[in-house]
Amino acid sequence: DEAELVVATLRAGLAEKGKAWLQQEVAAKAQLQLRALARRLDVRERVAGSNVTKADLAAAVVEKLCPQ
Repeated sequence: DEAELVVATLRAGLAEKGKAWLQQEVAAKAQLQLRALARRLDVRERVAGSNVTKADLAAAVVEKLCPQ
């Protein structure tokens, strides 16, 4: 029936919007975590007086996102 089709279409549209919103939220949270990690590394670098390399940053990001 036409009403069921309309409801199904609306639900599908809402599901897609919900999925897109959730993906944006996850990406934003990941971005904030990476910024916080970069700030902590920057502070550690200044305190230690040494240079943190891109490899160090990449290793820290991998460790943060994929803890073992």
